[in-house]
Formats: sequence, C-alpha cells, structure tokens
Amino acid sequence: MIFFDISIHELLYILLIILALMLLLIIGILLYVFYSYKRLQNINKWSSIIDEKLTNVIVDSDHKTDNNFNSYTNKSTFRKFFLEKLVTSNNNFSGSAQNEIHQLFIEYKLYNEALLNLKQRKPYLIASGIQKLTAMNMSEHILLIQSFINHPNAFVHEEAQYAMVAFDGFEGLSFLNNFHYVLSDWHQLRLLRSIKKIPENYQENINQWLDSTNISVVIFSLRLIRKFQLLIFYDKIKQNLKSAPIEIKLQIIKTMQVLENRETLMDLITMFAEQPVKAQLEIIKSLDLSRDKASSKFFMHQLLNHPHIGIKVASAEALVHLNTKENLEELANAIDTPTQVSLIIKHALQEKI
Repeated sequence: MIFFDISIHELLYILLIILALMLLLIIGILLYVFYSYKRLQNINKWSSIIDEKLTNVIVDSDHKTDNNFNSYTNKSTFRKFFLEKLVTSNNNFSGSAQNEIHQLFIEYKLYNEALLNLKQRKPYLIASGIQKLTAMNMSEHILLIQSFINHPNAFVHEEAQYAMVAFDGFEGLSFLNNFHYVLSDWHQLRLLRSIKKIPENYQENINQWLDSTNISVVIFSLRLIRKFQLLIFYDKIKQNLKSAPIEIKLQIIKTMQVLENRETLMDLITMFAEQPVKAQLEIIKSLDLSRDKASSKFFMHQLLNHPHIGIKVASAEALVHLNTKENLEELANAIDTPTQVSLIIKHALQEKI
C-alpha cells in the first residue's frame, strides 16, 4: 500500500485551488447566462424595430429618414441581424414588396456585410455571403462570386453556381463545361428551377454536357432536356443508352419516355434484353406510363418468361393498367399457368381493386 505524505497546509492549499476553480466556473456560467439574456433582449427589441421599419416600407413605401432607426444601424451586430431579417423577408414576398426590400438593402449598404463574409476563411460564412448577395439580386458582384465556382467546399461552390444561374439563366451553366465535382440531386433541382428559358444557341452546350465524363453533369443535362422537352436530342440519348453507366441509363429511359415519339415503344422494347435488371424495370415503368395497348404482348411475354420476379410483377401491374383484367383472371385460373405467375396476377389484380 502506498501512503501520500501531505501536510495540513498543502491540503488547505489544494482545497483553496479547487474552490477558486469552482468560483471561476460559476462566474463564467453567470456571465454566459447574462450575455445570453442580454442578447435575447436585444434580438427581441431589434426584431420589433425592424418589423416596424419593414411594414412602413412595404405597405407605405416610406423610405424617409428615421433617426431613431438609423442610430441602431451603426452597430455591427444589429446590421448582421437586419441583413438576416431582410433576406428572410425577401424569400416571403414578391413583386413590389420585394423591390422595396431590395431598395432598403441598398439604402443601408448591407451588401458590405455580405461582401465581408466572402473574405472569411470559414466556408459556411463564404456560402452565406454569396447566398445573401444572390437573394438581393446583387448581379454587379457576379465576377467576385464567379471566383468561388470551383471552390473545394461543396457549400461554397454550390452557392456560387446557383448565383451564376440566378443572375444569367442558362448562360450561367457554363461552369459545367469543365466541372469535376458532383452535382447533388438537390443542387440540380435548384439549378433547374432557376432556368426559365433556353436560348437559341443551346445545342452545343448540351451536347458537350451529354458527352461529359462527369456522371452528375450528364444526368443534369438529361433532366434539363426533360424539363424543356428538347426533342432534338432523342436520337443522341438513345444511342448513348448502349454503353452508359446504370445511373445514366435510368435517366435516359425516363427522358426517352418524356420525348416520346412513334419510335419510342419499339426502341425501348428492342433495347430491353441487353439492359441490366434495373434498366429493364425502368423500361417497363416507362412503357406503363405511356398506356399504349401495343405493349401488352411485350408485358405478357415478360410476365410468363422473364426469370426475375420483379420484372414479372411490374409486367403484371402494367397489364392491369391496360385494362386486361378479364384476360388476366382467365390466365391466373388456367390449369397450366405456373403457380408463381398465378399468384403474381392475383396480387396485381388485388392491388388494382
């Protein structure tokens, strides 16, 4: 057993240190609570003042000098909070109300706060600055924002890319020509929503994106083709289906269905056998959506002969959608119908009911 030789004086000294540390901890907690309380008080007060200002501006277009309000705008913390409130309000209004908010943003030079964020090192601050300049339609800073398009952080380059499209429309997608990151599905949807029209000279760009080695860029271009129903690309994407990765195959099949013409039915049926199961399921889904009775023989063949149960089930459901209920009931009850096929048909008919 080991004994520690500690004197009374040393023990008292240790206890005093512990008590001092506890006291410092308590003081720190009290200071934090006090700071949080004061900050909450300020936010509530500032929110009320800003709301009143916004109401006067939006309802009455009142931009006259307000000395009481202006006295707050010299404080950095107030300006940041004011900017946040304007961006939030901007997202909730449109038309003339939004124009009034933009004017207020410029009047108080709040773009300086957003521009200051672009000089920070933390990615979330840079992304926030770009987001605010975009929301307030500050297209005069487009060159500065463009410098962040290939930033290694996803939050930053996504906001920069969205800004380019928000400001320049289709032309803002030029970053896709040499893009080496992944376009997330959510980011693709944001970009697509921002594109309102396609210019006359769009073909060269989209052809280049369709040939990209970046899978997400190809998928985005296919979604763009679907959105604007660009029929001119039908033959090209059909040809690409043969050697494309499975992620692109699924998008090509969806796009062919949207661009449907007289050849689409036979094109998809002809390509069916050489495709992996996932793509085959997508083909059946696409043919099912077309509701073309000419595909009933194809569905029946897959139901009876395809080795994959998922294909059989999808084919049976497609046949039900073509209103072949009586024929399916007869087939399900036939003596020579395989038990598996009979069960699949009955399940499909029950789902329809």
